[in-house]
Amino acid sequence: MPGSSPDKKLFIYLEDFLNSDYFAEEILRIREKYKIPKNGYDFNNEKTLDEYKLGGYLFFPKEITQHPSKEWRNIENFYADVNNIFRNTSWHIPVSWTNLSLLSITKDKILYGNKLNKDIEKQYLESLKEELKDENLIKLSDSMNGWPEICMMINSSKQERESIADSFIPDMKKYPVILKISPYASQGDIEKFIKNNWKKIKEKQEIFSSKKPTKLGKIRQRKEKVKKLHKLIWENKNLKIQDLVRKVNNETNYTLGYSDVTKILSQERKRRKQV
Repeated sequence: MPGSSPDKKLFIYLEDFLNSDYFAEEILRIREKYKIPKNGYDFNNEKTLDEYKLGGYLFFPKEITQHPSKEWRNIENFYADVNNIFRNTSWHIPVSWTNLSLLSITKDKILYGNKLNKDIEKQYLESLKEELKDENLIKLSDSMNGWPEICMMINSSKQERESIADSFIPDMKKYPVILKISPYASQGDIEKFIKNNWKKIKEKQEIFSSKKPTKLGKIRQRKEKVKKLHKLIWENKNLKIQDLVRKVNNETNYTLGYSDVTKILSQERKRRKQV
């Protein structure tokens, strides 16, 4: 899908899922279980479209609210069945109060089917697209996210928990910034995510980086020939500058002047001071 960001891919995937044969079969199964007409109820809305959209998950047909059967006595059972539909997707987003658009549109497709107001369905899909910006094929996290809670949840003694923590902490310190990558994310998705989120990544790096100067992030690989030249100059740094220049030019293929050798000495001195 050229040009699509990971969150847009997820939206298109879910939009296609809502139109799939599997979803249609699940709708029929749930309708049968909850005594809903095979083609759904008629959509009789007394609210404005915006009012309905905002509280759509609360609105049910009068046939259900006025004459509830035993299946409807606990509405959570119905929403559990709605959630189970998505367990067979490649990307299971639990349908809950944190993603009301997906919850509401799924509920209404079950209750009303093709009789659902098209403007409301369109509004739901627009809201779903916005919500999915935080639900991505790639996520940025850090190694301390949830770590204290995880340690406390481990069913073991304090000593065992501390031992487990000690085994993880060195690696957590070395790699504190984490990219959580879905198995469905492409190379392009990952590259685009890093480019678009580099500011956030850099902020997390700075939180965990050492405050003292370090050369680790600035290191560049040098050619072997250059390394040998710098090593020769450094090992003979105590010679007078004119003798050092002569030695370098006699023992290497380089032709260097005083300023060249002085500059290399300065670079090496700086390099060897930083850790």
